[in-house]
Amino acid sequence: MTSEEKWYRIKKYEEVGSVLGDHDIVIVSINEEPRSERILKLVISGQINCSYLIIQLNCQLDDSIKRQIEESNIKVEYLDFVNNSNIQVKVMHYKKALLKIKYSNICIDMTGFSVPDLFIIMKMLKMNTQVKKIQVHYVEPTQYKYEMLVSNNYKYSQGQLDLIEIPGYGGRFDIKQKRILIIILGFEDKVSKYFYESVEPNHLIAINGFPSFIHKYKDISILNNSILESTGCEKIYHSAANNPFKLYNKLAEIIKLDPQANYTIAPIGPKPMSLGACLFQLENQKVKIQFTMPEKFSHKRVSDGGLRIWEYEV
Repeated sequence: MTSEEKWYRIKKYEEVGSVLGDHDIVIVSINEEPRSERILKLVISGQINCSYLIIQLNCQLDDSIKRQIEESNIKVEYLDFVNNSNIQVKVMHYKKALLKIKYSNICIDMTGFSVPDLFIIMKMLKMNTQVKKIQVHYVEPTQYKYEMLVSNNYKYSQGQLDLIEIPGYGGRFDIKQKRILIIILGFEDKVSKYFYESVEPNHLIAINGFPSFIHKYKDISILNNSILESTGCEKIYHSAANNPFKLYNKLAEIIKLDPQANYTIAPIGPKPMSLGACLFQLENQKVKIQFTMPEKFSHKRVSDGGLRIWEYEV
């Protein structure tokens, strides 16, 4: 494998009727979206085997789930961020939890993790020489919710936005070269607009998730991002919304066209595509990745369901 093209293995589970996998450690993050508990419940039921469980709490865990965990024979470590979401505090706790790992087979359920949290964890695991195999799971939502059923009323990011540097993904900058912003399109116009205005690039490139989880999403993500028209976006590329490795390869294709430029990637689209951007930067560290953090995420209002599970071996 080279940094120019990534080969991959993906599995999709419509229903889980048997053991999904055997791992030394499973890492999950729980928020207010019910689908964030899906993989944890499979661990508790024995459909995913592990000897050690790391649970990040972004909200209170249901008492019945706590009891089931206590009744199991799985060793558990909680990372409680219910009242403290500061990224530097999280980095400190991730270091304590992940750099000491002496196991080789790791499973991450990225469903409930924010993009910065996921990226930091992936970086930590890459730094740990004991880790030999990483599988990433993602529970796909049945559908996304829109206020009053209007697609441009999708509101996931609440309050004031802040453009942050993700620790470990700062890239390198050459003042003599042009600045190119690559936006992986999501549904929120205010997020992409804020990103563009903050970075002030010389050129904008967009990547849209297509094929998408549901066919209409590829159109919604175009219609909801007014910067594509207002900035005269030079090129809109497409990459499968459920395949991080195709996004990896697409980024390699794009950057090869002008390898000396300063690239910033905005992973504000589907979570599997964000994972692809993460994997690409880990092997191409000249590239910078930034993220727009709101005052809070509205987990309760953004999606329904979550039965289909994607498994990526990274």
